Amino acid sequence: MSNKGKRSRAYPVESLSDAEGTARILFDAFGESLFSRQQGAEAIGHPVGPSDGGRGGRRLAALVQFGLLARISKEYTLTRRALRLLQPADDHERIEMLQSAALSPVLYRGVYDRFRAVGQLPPRLHNLLQRDFGIAERAAPAAARSLVETLLSADLITVQGDFRSLKNVTGAGGAATPGPSSKQLQEPSAVGRREADSEVGARNKEHNRGFEPQRFDFDLTYGRGFIRVPQRLTSHDLDLLRRQLEVLEEQVKGVRE
Repeated sequence: MSNKGKRSRAYPVESLSDAEGTARILFDAFGESLFSRQQGAEAIGHPVGPSDGGRGGRRLAALVQFGLLARISKEYTLTRRALRLLQPADDHERIEMLQSAALSPVLYRGVYDRFRAVGQLPPRLHNLLQRDFGIAERAAPAAARSLVETLLSADLITVQGDFRSLKNVTGAGGAATPGPSSKQLQEPSAVGRREADSEVGARNKEHNRGFEPQRFDFDLTYGRGFIRVPQRLTSHDLDLLRRQLEVLEEQVKGVRE
């Protein structure tokens, strides 16, 4: 059934590589500080007004869908993912952030999960987006093009549309290609462990007290949810939690739309 005339499901209006460029502009302009929608739009060349047509806001929304930008009340800030992408410790971290960002939009993750088992994207992807994923007919070609460009830039598919093995996608299903994790990079060597005496161990135990996880359970409309956090939380930690909720809110809005 055609969805011509219906509102299209939300999807990023620019590819991940373009979104990364936008994030870099915002980082150069604001760093890790908060900024308003108008300030952000002006920084990327879209002053808010009749002539803009909402383009600036849609580009900012694309960064939110990729998890590169978070809304805090009525303001925005670059996320930890964006900072790690723009200033990676190494190529490993960069590809990890690219792949995590690429699969953050609800639409992109849905397409990826559906066709990865097949091994290849369908040749007429725009038709599938329109028929099965709620993308309006007029928007389907642009949405398909943006999706393919995003998966390519994240090294998730080949130019022929064949899926590659996952390298470092947080929370992605399937086996990941082995590589050093951030935990492995931080683990002390065997020599270092042998050199640690009881006094250091005691200090570490005291320092880590309060970092044991605590769980908060709560009722939702369709079931129960929970979060697990360390016992010690700073105001910065609370800000990070708020940002994650903002990202979740944007994703839920995208599903509803």
